[in-house]
Amino acid sequence: MNNLFKFVFLSFLSFAIFTSCNDDPSSNGLNLIPDQDKIKFGEYNTDSAKAQQSSHFYETNEVLGLSSRLIIGKNDYAESSLLFQFTVYLPDSIKEYIKNNEATVERAWIKLLPLYSLGDKTEPFNFSVHKILSKWSSLGFDRDSLEIYGSSFYDAADVAISKVVNQSDSTFQFDLDQQLVFDWLRYISDTTQTSLKYHGIIVKPNVTNSYIGVGSSQANSDSAQPHLTIVLKKSSNDRDTLTVTPYMDTHVFTGTVPQEENKIYLEGSYPLRGFLFFDLSSLTKDLIVSRAMLELTVDESKTTDGAQKSDTIMVRMLKDSTAKTFTSDSLIVSYLSRSDNVYSGDISWMVQRWLQGTANQGVALELFDEQTSAARIALYGSKEANLSLRPRIKIIYSRKK
Repeated sequence: MNNLFKFVFLSFLSFAIFTSCNDDPSSNGLNLIPDQDKIKFGEYNTDSAKAQQSSHFYETNEVLGLSSRLIIGKNDYAESSLLFQFTVYLPDSIKEYIKNNEATVERAWIKLLPLYSLGDKTEPFNFSVHKILSKWSSLGFDRDSLEIYGSSFYDAADVAISKVVNQSDSTFQFDLDQQLVFDWLRYISDTTQTSLKYHGIIVKPNVTNSYIGVGSSQANSDSAQPHLTIVLKKSSNDRDTLTVTPYMDTHVFTGTVPQEENKIYLEGSYPLRGFLFFDLSSLTKDLIVSRAMLELTVDESKTTDGAQKSDTIMVRMLKDSTAKTFTSDSLIVSYLSRSDNVYSGDISWMVQRWLQGTANQGVALELFDEQTSAARIALYGSKEANLSLRPRIKIIYSRKK
């Protein structure tokens, strides 16, 4: 009897729960919520809303002396050269051998590790190496420095004896003139010989339509860093081998800037950056932005990218759209990732700040690998005739009804 009672009770309870779950909750509960407390969801698209926008690109002149990669190469609109200065430590015993002309440089060579390429890797890669004649610093040398000095910055003679570049097996190596290196060692051994003062070398490209990126002194691993190896032969026929990494190195991009108002060009190493502004003043302050996706479309016909793709764009909020200065919020960076021919990413926090009263001065765009690539990415801008290719923001928001 007791078991029968339990069965009947559980059956009744299950029926009651099932029945209550199938009632329409909106028919009763919704009316209990005041209209002012209901949440309304909406979507805003700068295309369909015909929001005003503007864009352009601009030059910057970055010092690249702390870059983890050095770029050398040349194409029809730009070229990049390498600068090195090696400091060789010599024990006093070896200094005496050199000062007494009891040692000679049997061989000296520089080995670089290719890590990046742009252009046809099968074409021969030609370059020349020159003695630098003036003092320079990797923390202050840029393309303006190279243009100011001009040809007086380095000697015209090519001091590379042999050159071997094979990107398929990661080889980039060249021998240096033995007398040049011996003169460096003589100055290190006796700094009163000021005529032999050493300022390093510059490696200039003689090839068109190709770039190679090599590890710098700032590379994460010792194997990726440049190395100068010197073999000293003493009068006793004994040999000492010295291997050093650069004291300073950098790469310097020079070139021309495209003249197109309906494009946003982003370029590595030179570099070029983009500006983008949307007028979002029609959006009210009470909106809560759930998601705001910025989308930029690539013009493949005007784009030059490397074997390691420049597939990420950094977006930073601007304080002043004219001076291109940044706010403290600019330390927070949003990222756009590339899929097919579109870069897209979430900038919700920026849009929310603008709605809450932060002055909307637009955003700056730059390649994530700006210092380590030679890519030139062309994006359709705000003046593009085809409206579907222009930049856009898609916003999903909520607010009280």
